[in-house]
Amino acid sequence: MNPQYAWKYMTDDEIVTEYNAVISDEEFSDESEDDEEEDNIEFPEDAASEDSTDDSDVDLDFEPSVSDIEENIISTIREILEGPGTSVQPKLGQKRKTGKTRKQTEYIKTTDGISLKKSKSLEDKEVPQQIGETENGKETYKVTIDGEEILGRDMETKWVNKIGKHNKTSQKNIVHKRINTLHSAADAYEPLDCFMAFFTPEIIGTVLEHSNKEMNKKKSTFSQKRKNSSTFKDLVKEELEAFLGLLILSGALKNNHIPVTKLYNPRLCGERYQATLSINRFRFISTSLRFDDRETRKERKKTNKFALVSQIWNMLIDQCKKNYKPSSYLTIGEQLVGFRDRCPFRTYMPNKRNKYGIKILMMCDQATQYMINAIPYLGKSSTSGKISASSHFIKTLVEPMSGSNRNITANSWFTSVPLVEELLDKFQLTYIGTIKKNKLQLPYQFINIKYKNRNVGSSLFIFRKNMTAVSYKAKKNKLVTLISTFHNDDAVNTLGKAEIVLNYSNTKNAVDAFDQMCQHRNCGRKTKRWPACIFYNMINIACINAYVVYVHNFYKKKSHDPSSPSEKQEKPLSRFDFMLKLEEQLSQPWLRERLKMPITKSLRQSIKRCLLNGVQEPTNVEQTNDEPAIKKRRYCTFCDYKKQRKSKMECDLCRTPVCGEHYKKICANCDRM
Repeated sequence: MNPQYAWKYMTDDEIVTEYNAVISDEEFSDESEDDEEEDNIEFPEDAASEDSTDDSDVDLDFEPSVSDIEENIISTIREILEGPGTSVQPKLGQKRKTGKTRKQTEYIKTTDGISLKKSKSLEDKEVPQQIGETENGKETYKVTIDGEEILGRDMETKWVNKIGKHNKTSQKNIVHKRINTLHSAADAYEPLDCFMAFFTPEIIGTVLEHSNKEMNKKKSTFSQKRKNSSTFKDLVKEELEAFLGLLILSGALKNNHIPVTKLYNPRLCGERYQATLSINRFRFISTSLRFDDRETRKERKKTNKFALVSQIWNMLIDQCKKNYKPSSYLTIGEQLVGFRDRCPFRTYMPNKRNKYGIKILMMCDQATQYMINAIPYLGKSSTSGKISASSHFIKTLVEPMSGSNRNITANSWFTSVPLVEELLDKFQLTYIGTIKKNKLQLPYQFINIKYKNRNVGSSLFIFRKNMTAVSYKAKKNKLVTLISTFHNDDAVNTLGKAEIVLNYSNTKNAVDAFDQMCQHRNCGRKTKRWPACIFYNMINIACINAYVVYVHNFYKKKSHDPSSPSEKQEKPLSRFDFMLKLEEQLSQPWLRERLKMPITKSLRQSIKRCLLNGVQEPTNVEQTNDEPAIKKRRYCTFCDYKKQRKSKMECDLCRTPVCGEHYKKICANCDRM
């Protein structure tokens, strides 16, 4: 008999006995959580690749459409704020109760973050008794393990194959919260206010202080004439904000990796960049950005590899935590910020688009892709040896949500049976995720793809305390194993697919979608300094979170105050228009300041064209020779020379002579240059 098929002819007890005898089999090696960290390779150490993906994951080639993501953010927030009866059907059968307070109306919370009126539960719906093909009168979409009690391969963890039905919603699945903006983000209705709720004046002040110190250090080697040049003067708050605006503009227009010389070519990218900063000034600021105190850096680096940027990073993450109340479903995943130069914790992940970069573990809201919390991965030595890195990261990420009964979805790199139990018992958070088949808490029958000659599409359920595990045969040679504390039954949909698999597939992609939005309109510039790379990614994070806040407050104001100006605007700005308006609001104060400086006539006209048409100049601006004291009749620029048409009228913006035929008055709100 072929040993490969010998398992089919053994009883369950014989299988366990035989397995213990061949426990050293390579397929089921006893790999601890610490051993799994060996797969997380840090470049440039010679090794294979980081274990950032897993064969158990469904739809590994997920590539979200950015336009669909942005439309989903707008539609989801609109449906939540316009009321719970908006005729949006849930995507999944598994539902979750939610309500604001004890006396208010209870709602059903679906995995897409939309609140609906309370409806019949899954148990009340009629599910066909026979689904799919049948064999000898038995259903083929479910498989059970013989025996009432099943032992895991560690011979300690106990499972059962049946569990009593629950008529009531479990307390762990009841959430008394609804998504909302909080603190400084609650009253932010303009793009600039939303952005400043995350990129606070404290962050800008810190960058300003340390960047000026770096500039002064560089200028100490300059000649006196060069020191007095406007290119190398000290940075001010308005100028730094204008610099951030140019980074956001380049991200919105997808010009972030165009060389600076091309960026400042008016024929290619317009005159907005020239009007805001000179090309040499832009370069000098880019190379002088610093985010920490150089004098204490050496001491701080001994205990914190992230010391060069940790101060402003923590400020941003604190704002992300407190400015938004997320929905019931959260997703934990990985973002790889592309970077190929020297960095002590650079990581190689072949399954990511950038391959090399700085790995950031983050938690996002599934409904809106809002980033709630994030931690940089600084290598194996950055975590305590007592617990695995995956446990350390996931506990730190979910700490702000502790006790809220929300659900966490994550991939197999984070998942283990002890961790899932601890999240439920100590943090009061349910969990859905894939789990690696080499975990010893799982029974052999559960991970054996050939057990009982299972058909494709069949599911095998086992239960333990408040935990449900399912082994789903997705393809002939592919077995997907998942574990959940959110589910308490073996429910399947009308096609025979387990509800755990459906819930996981619909809630796992929030971090991927967030990362895709960062890549789509990336504000980062090419750099050889990893702190600058992190700083650029912080701008991406702030822009996306600010956009979520903007959309939420737009519909909140529209529903509460029908007479508000937003009532005339049916839809909020798209993310592209949001970033353009944000750049405009960041740059305008500095553009007005530049008008007060002695600059060339062409540059002054360029700045005026970048400002709103008809905006009055500051009263303290010195009178220039651009406008003559006594107007003379001049030929119209646009008329044919044969007409010989003269006029005293001229363009209010560029002073070009025009006749009455080509002259028109337009208010500031009707024309934007």
